[in-house]
Amino acid sequence: MDVEMNNSDQETEHLSNYWLELIPEFPLGRGDLAKLKSIANKYPHEEVKIAMRIAVDQYIIYQENSPTYESAQHAFSKISGICRNRISEKSNPDFPKLLYIRGILKNRFGNFDEKFSLDLLCWAHRLGAPLEYLTEQAKSEFSWTKWRNAIIHDIDTHSPENTSKQNQT
Repeated sequence: MDVEMNNSDQETEHLSNYWLELIPEFPLGRGDLAKLKSIANKYPHEEVKIAMRIAVDQYIIYQENSPTYESAQHAFSKISGICRNRISEKSNPDFPKLLYIRGILKNRFGNFDEKFSLDLLCWAHRLGAPLEYLTEQAKSEFSWTKWRNAIIHDIDTHSPENTSKQNQT
C-alpha cells in the first residue's frame, strides 16, 4: 500500500513540477495538489500533461508579461474537463460537434448546467438523434428548462425500454 501511495505521490509531484515549468509564477498549493492527485488517479499521466498545456495555452491571461493569478487558477480548474473531453473525443468522433451544440446552448441561455447538458446531448445522440436535429433544437429553444425538458422527452421516447414497450403494443 505504501508503494502505491509513493507512486501516486511521485506522479503528483512530477505533474506539479510540469505545471511549474508552464507557469513558474504560480506553484500549486496544498489544495491544488490534492486536486491534481485526484486527476492523476483518474486519467493517464500523459493525458494530464497535455491537458495542462492546453489549459495554459487557452486560459492564461498575461498582464505586464506575467500571467494573472485568476487566470492561472481558472486554467488549473479546466485540466480535468480537458482530460475528460479529450478521452471522449477518442471514443466518440462526433464529440466535438456535441461540444459545439453545447456552445450554442451556452450562448443562448447563459447560465445553465453545462455538464448536464453535454450528458443529455451525448445520451440523445447515442440513442440515434442526428446531430442536425440536436443543433436545430438548440437553436430553436428560448429557455434552458424547455430545451432540457424536450431533450429528456426525446431520450425517454427513444430509450430501449420504451421502444420495446411500444413494439409490444
